[in-house]
Formats: sequence, structure tokens, C-alpha cells
Amino acid sequence: MLLIACAIGPLAAAGQASDLDALVNRGSAAGLSANLLESVVERGERRGLSEDAIRGVITPAIELAENDLPGAPLLTKTLEGIAKNVPPARMQPVLQTFRTHTEEAGRVVDAWLASEGAADVLGSSASRRGSEDRTALIRGVTAARQQNLSLEVAEAWLTALPEAVSARPIAVSQIESAIRVLPQLPDADQPASAGHRLAYAAVEAEYDPSAIRQLPHALEQARRQNEQPVRTLARHAAGAIGGGQPAPQVLGTLFRGGIPGGGPPEHAGPPDDPRRGPPDTPPNDPPGNPPESPPERPDPPPGGNSS
Repeated sequence: MLLIACAIGPLAAAGQASDLDALVNRGSAAGLSANLLESVVERGERRGLSEDAIRGVITPAIELAENDLPGAPLLTKTLEGIAKNVPPARMQPVLQTFRTHTEEAGRVVDAWLASEGAADVLGSSASRRGSEDRTALIRGVTAARQQNLSLEVAEAWLTALPEAVSARPIAVSQIESAIRVLPQLPDADQPASAGHRLAYAAVEAEYDPSAIRQLPHALEQARRQNEQPVRTLARHAAGAIGGGQPAPQVLGTLFRGGIPGGGPPEHAGPPDDPRRGPPDTPPNDPPGNPPESPPERPDPPPGGNSS
């Protein structure tokens, strides 16, 4: 009996490894990184997760990839949960929410990319980089949904983009960065808000993604150093950007606690035109040196910290 048990033990382990290997191969065939999939399996095993538990947290990402949706961010989030010893039962609802947000983002992005407005905004690059652009936009909308931006507002922001921004073509990386930080801008749930106008203005001025990602933190730094409401600062920043101020100058002013443009509120562009700003750039407002781009506000790990 002992010999039989010893013989069965390795076979069972081999069967388990084979099942997980098959799952990794399935994910790799769907376009996911084999290394990333193997990392989830290996770290899960080191944490003592059962085969069923590993399968349960890895399968949603594979199914996303099989449906032509980005699955890698979900695997990364799974690794965060495993690293924090979050039990699989607590990870799974969070991962399911992330999966749902990704599926919703896919529907919104696909509908927008099929519109005439999107073709006009993206230009000829849309056909050359179709798959990459789609993936980037889905990731951006998913990130916005993870920060509680409603799907309707995300959809409205994309729909209004062709009329709100006259620059052509627009880099997808700029659109993706703008919608990713939109929930962190003032009154993000209101399509006509200063936050939305600021995001459009940054895209209009062709600010690079790094500069766009710094805007929420820069606004917060300015708010802490002066008595202006953050929506007022956002309105002035949109006006200054529309008036031609480069990103280092706008961000530097905000990080130092100043008001971009330096003029009274009436110098900022009217609410419906973020591209108009102060008539003159004050000579005493030299370009600043903002700190390095702050890390994006992270999502909480799946299930939070385990107790």
C-alpha cells in the first residue's frame, strides 16, 4: 500500500502541473504573456493556493483575451492580491468587477472607433495601429471605471472629443491618458465641467501623456497652497493651455501654488471654449520644473489587505 501511495503521489502532482500548464498554454494562445501567466501560477503555488483557486483567479483574464479584450491588467491585479496574501474568495469579486469594467470599456471603445468622429480624430494612423489603439483605449476607459467614473460619462467624453478638439490627428496615447485621469479632475461626473474642459485642452495642445497624467496632482498641490477652489484652478489651467502655455509652464505654476495665466478669473476662456485663454502670458511666470510624474492613483489590491 505504501508503495502504491508513493507512486500515486507524483502522478497526482504531475496531473495538477499538467492541468495548470494547459491553462497557461490556453492563455498564451489567446495572446497573453506566458511569463506573466506562469508568474501567477508559481506565486500562487508558493502562497499555498490550491489548483482550483489558481484556476479561479487566472481564468477570467484568459477569457477576456479570448474575447479580444486586454487580459494582462487583470493578471497584474491578481499578482497584487497574491503578494498581499488576499484569500482567493476575497480576490474573486474584485477581479470580477475589473473584468466587467473591461468588457464595458470594450463595448464603448468599439462603438466609438466605428464612428465617423473617431476616424476623423485618429486619421490614417487608425488603420495602421488599429489593434494597439483599441487596446490602449480600452485600458484607459477601464482605469477610469475602476476610479468610479460612470460608463455614461466616459462614453460622453469620447463622443464629444471630435468637436471639443480641433487638432488632427490626435495620438491615442494622449486620449488614453486624458480619460484615465479624468476621474481625478474636478466635477468629473459632469460633462460640461472644468475638469472635462481641462482634459480636452491638454489633448488639443498635444501635451504628452506624462504631462497629462501630472495634471490632477498639480491641481491638488496648487489647491493646498492657495485659497482657490480646484475647479477654478482647472478652469484657469484650461485657459492657459488654450492660450499656448507649454506643459512645463502650466505644471510648474500649479506645483508652486500659482494660478496658470496669472490673470483674474475673467481672463480665462468662456466655459464652452477651453481653447481660449488669457490674452498675455505674464513675464514673471517662467517655465517651472515640476517634479517627476507622480504614480497614478492605484487601484486597491483585490479584496484589500488581509487581516
